[in-house]
Amino acid sequence: MNLAIPMILFSEPDPIKKNKSGMDPIQYMEVVAVPEGWTKYDKTVVDVGSLTLKEFFAHMKAEHGFDFDGISINPILLYNCVDKRHAAEERMNTKIEDLYAKTA
Repeated sequence: MNLAIPMILFSEPDPIKKNKSGMDPIQYMEVVAVPEGWTKYDKTVVDVGSLTLKEFFAHMKAEHGFDFDGISINPILLYNCVDKRHAAEERMNTKIEDLYAKTA
């Protein structure tokens, strides 16, 4: 319903886009979707208590086979593989909630 004009329009929503492996047409590079078929509505719940970045990475690699290039919570960047400061031992051994509180 558009309240700006006197019109009601019925339509069907598009199907949910699933991530899949293949050639990215924008970056012109091969992309591997892990796991195959995920959507932006899927989630992974990590319920193992308070973890450091290093422990989180190890847990996700062991349980799901995930590797990370970056981790952000809304506009706050907690980890970026390109920024060498983010891979520093002190940062990797910091609890995720402490890292978030410090950068928020």
